[in-house]
Amino acid sequence: MSYRSFNARPTAVSAAVAAALFCIANAASAQEAAGTLPEVSVTATTDQTATGPVSGFVAKKTLTGSKTETPLLETPQSVSVVTRDEMNTRGAQNLTEALAYTPGVGAPYPDPNGDWQYIRGFFASQYLDGLRVVYSGGGGAVTMRTETWGLERVEVLRGPASVLYGTNAPGGIANSVSKRPTAEPIRELQVQYGSFDRKQAAFDIGGAIDEDGKLSYRLNGLIREAGTSVDGVKNNRRYFAPAITWRPSADTSFTLLAHYLSEDLSPRNFIPSKGTLFVNPLGQIARDRNLGEPDYNIYTREQHAVGYAFEHRFNDALTLRQNFRFTDVNAYSRAISPTSFANLQADNRTVLRSASQAWRQSQTTNVDTHLEAKFDTGPVKHTSLVGFDYSQYEEDTRSASATARSIDIFNPVYGTLPTSAYTFAVPTLQKQERPGVYLQDQAALGNWRFTLAGRYEQARTSTRNQSTLATTAKLEDSAFTKRLAALYLFDNGVAPYVSYSESFEPLSGTDFFGKPFIPTKGVLYETGVRYQPKAYNALFSAAVYQQKQKNNTMTDPDPTHVCAGSTTCSVQTGELRTQGIELEAKLTLESGVNLTAAYAYTAGKYLKASAPAQDKAPTSLAPHTASVWADYEVKNGPLNGLGFGAGARYTGKMWLDAGNTQKIASFTLVDAMLRYDLAKLDPKLKGARLAFNIQNLFDKVYYPGICSTTYCLYGEGRTATATLSYGW
Repeated sequence: MSYRSFNARPTAVSAAVAAALFCIANAASAQEAAGTLPEVSVTATTDQTATGPVSGFVAKKTLTGSKTETPLLETPQSVSVVTRDEMNTRGAQNLTEALAYTPGVGAPYPDPNGDWQYIRGFFASQYLDGLRVVYSGGGGAVTMRTETWGLERVEVLRGPASVLYGTNAPGGIANSVSKRPTAEPIRELQVQYGSFDRKQAAFDIGGAIDEDGKLSYRLNGLIREAGTSVDGVKNNRRYFAPAITWRPSADTSFTLLAHYLSEDLSPRNFIPSKGTLFVNPLGQIARDRNLGEPDYNIYTREQHAVGYAFEHRFNDALTLRQNFRFTDVNAYSRAISPTSFANLQADNRTVLRSASQAWRQSQTTNVDTHLEAKFDTGPVKHTSLVGFDYSQYEEDTRSASATARSIDIFNPVYGTLPTSAYTFAVPTLQKQERPGVYLQDQAALGNWRFTLAGRYEQARTSTRNQSTLATTAKLEDSAFTKRLAALYLFDNGVAPYVSYSESFEPLSGTDFFGKPFIPTKGVLYETGVRYQPKAYNALFSAAVYQQKQKNNTMTDPDPTHVCAGSTTCSVQTGELRTQGIELEAKLTLESGVNLTAAYAYTAGKYLKASAPAQDKAPTSLAPHTASVWADYEVKNGPLNGLGFGAGARYTGKMWLDAGNTQKIASFTLVDAMLRYDLAKLDPKLKGARLAFNIQNLFDKVYYPGICSTTYCLYGEGRTATATLSYGW
């Protein structure tokens, strides 16, 4: 397999995006991003779809929870939805910011190169339009990125999702839903300027192509040139996403979804804990300190994806759906960075460094096909699914390492190159296939709702040495997972439920004796309640849960067991339990008020682990988190058209070490927003809106969780963004 050059700019696509922006800039007048909302009752859920736009913060339907378009009120598991309006209002620039006010979701790694969410203490898999976004760890990771500008909503399903989505950790998944073509015209142009010399231009256009509305399109994209809070670390992006929907009849639709993304980034380094989290006698390390080489370090990614969403309704009882996506991602990284996780030397100022390079190319094919059947058995109404999904993933990897000069953390001198020739590791090709078949029945008996689902899945992984073409490892795992739930829908909009579900996730590697690791397995017990009032547009949710994951890998307690690379071996004896409470409120009122509030108590404990983690809590997991955001738009008077809002996010203390002897301090971050409808100044400016968003308003110094006794990362400082949008 050949490796592409990542130094050249995607000039053709950039030119196309620039031309589109130029054309849009010469059009006129925009609709407001948020209009007045009518009074909404429980019966008004038919006004929304599970993939379309939502006016305000309150989504009423979800596909993620069941793969059928089900009201959230009738979904017997914790699901949160962040709408496009909420992302716009809070000025969310990435998935981490989009989910910042969602209960049970943490993002301890402030990384411009990726969005890493944890749900209920477990690493969360990401999905786009119901299909898995494959994550590949290590330097030069080839994770597929999701651009939030191209999203209609982000949905979080908490708890095991393996029954419907295959191999996953028990914490849950985050599913992003792309903007789709609409018959109504959409025209929006947006320009931004912000902190760290952020410059961005974006567009979103769409509408019907023909007079009878059988063909419609959507085209959105952006260009960004930006720095970050760390000196010399870039955050540049090109994004272009066309979509076309063909509806030959009222019963059939075919939506083509594609996107191109190119990033010019820089690796971000860990820095020593002594001088950040801990006192260094020589002083505090600057928050913008780069311990790499700004002129040498690069991290580039190019991503292509094409897929479709097909639906055909045979009759009122049978509907066939198929979702497909092929993704190709190329990534290259080159860096001089601290070794041993920024382990500081005895002089309290010197950090040793090494050099590395990585070339990675991945190709992923995802397809999910299911048949939905609606039928009655006496008084019981059924909505049943039978489905088959298949995922194939290939990753071709080359990497190399070299030595490099150390650096002074207080007086860094840049300009060095590697001090030795690069030594190349064994090039590998890893392939993984995941076929699965699943069944689900949603049954309604009066006000009762029952869910019963099961899935059988296989996971086949092989690793090949690209130099010798010999297969060096081969794993085959399979599992049956199930889900059971019951919910009662009271006439007043209260819906209590109980739920049980299971997870399954294969592991790679072997122990000291060469025995392959078996998959982890997780279980969830959850009870909760939702309330959707009839008098106003709101949704309130509460859940209490306990979940466990067993067969976790832990450090081998026998120091004489040394594995490949002179590293300590692992044993598969771990078991982690998390339990807690989650509360969430979403509100949008006709008066112009939006509100989202959340609280989560998450208690984690290793029931089985190697010392010193036995009976201890996991590191970087805050037991208490809370958030609240409120905004208001004036509807009358001299301030008509003015919108303002603020929010606060609290993260409690977290354990720093496995033995639970030291903690990371708690912190509270404040965000703010101010916007104005410029048409209130002059009717000629109809459609123009100016917004100003600030994250971490008071520039709080904090540590988000990726810390240890030797290394740490600062959280993001104050970030301001001004946005001028224009729609017609």
